[in-house]
Amino acid sequence: MKTFTASNGVRAQIAEGGSIRWAAPGSETFGNLYDYSVGSLLDVALAEFYRFRDDERVGRWRSSADPTWTAVVQSGSNMVIFRNDDGDRAFTASDRKDSLHQWSGDLREIAREYFAAHPEPKPLPDVDGIYAVSPQVHPYERLIQRRDGQWLHLRRSASEFENDNISAEVIAQSAVDDGRLTRLVPEVAS
Repeated sequence: MKTFTASNGVRAQIAEGGSIRWAAPGSETFGNLYDYSVGSLLDVALAEFYRFRDDERVGRWRSSADPTWTAVVQSGSNMVIFRNDDGDRAFTASDRKDSLHQWSGDLREIAREYFAAHPEPKPLPDVDGIYAVSPQVHPYERLIQRRDGQWLHLRRSASEFENDNISAEVIAQSAVDDGRLTRLVPEVAS
């Protein structure tokens, strides 16, 4: 069972089947969501929870010090693109130290927070096969395949993950770094 905690202390428990139960700040008792009012603690927690799920789905990091700042790694490079939700401010960093000197102190702190949350990536498996990515927040397990050195999505249907534009290699790297990648099937004939 996974737990999400909103900035106001409201917690959500996400069961394997996908059901969500909520607990008030400081409470150990989780219950079902039946009724809430706009602007309430639960309303704020719901907004943060769905923003968190959306961020996770698209591979976006969000600063806990200043949640208006997000970051994504540019595909095919080590360039990290930081953007503010206001749409007017953005900056990039290509490594942990050398490129940060050019930014103001508050932007350097956002970048340092990102790099602290994203240690150097662990090496990807170099053995072909089918791998399971165990879920974090989503109630499903994902399968990916490494074949001839390439990472590929395995889908049970054409519509599964149809809105998911994250590469299988990025998913594999995230899963390796979090200890959520398990090799299921040995090499698959090409």
